[in-house]
Amino acid sequence: MKPIRWLRLSLIFVFTLLTSCGLKSGNGGSFSFFGTSTPLPPPPVSITHAPNAEKAMTNFLEALKNNDFASMYAMLSKVSQDALSQDDFSKKYNDALNTMGAAKLDYEVMSQLLSPNVAQVGFRITYHTALVGDLQREMVARFNLEQGEWRLQWDDSLILPELAGANVLKMDYQIPSRGNIYDQNGLPIAAQSDAYALGITPGQMNNKSEGVLVGELSNLCGINQDDIRDSYASAAPDWYVAICEASTDEIKGVLDLNLGGLTYTPYNSRFYFDGGIAPQVVGYTQPIGPEQLDSYRRQGYRGDEKVGQSGIEKSMEQYLAGKHGGSLYVVDPNGQIVTRLAANDPQPAALIYRTLDRNLQYYAQQSLTGHRGAIVGLERDTGRVLAMDSSPEYDANLFDPNNVNNGYLLNDLLNNNPSQPLLNRAAQGEYPLGSAFKPITMAAALESGLYL
Repeated sequence: MKPIRWLRLSLIFVFTLLTSCGLKSGNGGSFSFFGTSTPLPPPPVSITHAPNAEKAMTNFLEALKNNDFASMYAMLSKVSQDALSQDDFSKKYNDALNTMGAAKLDYEVMSQLLSPNVAQVGFRITYHTALVGDLQREMVARFNLEQGEWRLQWDDSLILPELAGANVLKMDYQIPSRGNIYDQNGLPIAAQSDAYALGITPGQMNNKSEGVLVGELSNLCGINQDDIRDSYASAAPDWYVAICEASTDEIKGVLDLNLGGLTYTPYNSRFYFDGGIAPQVVGYTQPIGPEQLDSYRRQGYRGDEKVGQSGIEKSMEQYLAGKHGGSLYVVDPNGQIVTRLAANDPQPAALIYRTLDRNLQYYAQQSLTGHRGAIVGLERDTGRVLAMDSSPEYDANLFDPNNVNNGYLLNDLLNNNPSQPLLNRAAQGEYPLGSAFKPITMAAALESGLYL
């Protein structure tokens, strides 16, 4: 017989033999061969792995780095959210960062330990503070798996371990005096000084004293006599009419005259001499506003300082303010000091000298009184600015709350003032180029070949 036929017969025989011996495969998952049952291996089990807890920790710390407290709160476990509102959570972090003066921070996620429903993640955080240097801590965060996502079990110790048990941070600040601003000859433009707020009470004047008082205030304040008279013309006899401010040295001769109607109130503060020399250039200081508070606290400010808001006062703030110092403490809920974390000494402020000539600047301002415009005086060989006046000017002393005239005149300066006294027309105004453009037109004429 042919080999292929033998192969077919052999296969038929084997199939028939196996069938007769009871080989079965059923839903029971076994084979029966010659009466013996052999179980099949179970089907593979689908395993769902928990998400990476390190990633959850990184997201939380990255949100902290960006001051995104709302996103941080959304990552907390349900138990943590039930125990603490989002506003309270945000306040805890914001207060701690402000007290530390931490403008920046860095972090490193180092390890994780996972189990089916809980995880532990080790991390290192470094707060870069403006006052006491770097504060670095290594901590462990605990997570619960909720609806397939890791949620942080939060408490105060995740800010700093020392804050466990409702402890808080307190900073004892050491603040140097603000630096003075001088002209090129060493004459003060802005400095801490005793000063007087000057005004008139019309009902206390008489015919003899009025002319002398108006004349003296005109010379002292640089205000036209007619403008001074207009200021109190419609005032009630017992009203106080604010006029200007003067230093102790400037006012001494006037006080000695004992003029009826002159009302003066002493105060000590940052004083701008001669009614404000180049006020749009020098600028002014004001208390830190609510919208600025967090930013300055992160820079190491206590929050009640006066800071530069425009001009040199603002651009040179870091030099004029000096380097704040302080000691950072941990305080328990009863107000008792637990420990001192770090400390640093203050550094004095710098003295700022400008190229302005105070006397030249004064006369430039006087020449533009009553007009709108600008004057710039440059030193020919060096280009140094000796005078820069923008008219109308403003009195930078009015921004000081210690000055009683602040409450009478500042609103008129700021609100709907069509003359825009805060505008520096010398630097921000738009004017025709004048003689500075002549070289361009001359060059164009020569290039054309029509003019030789």
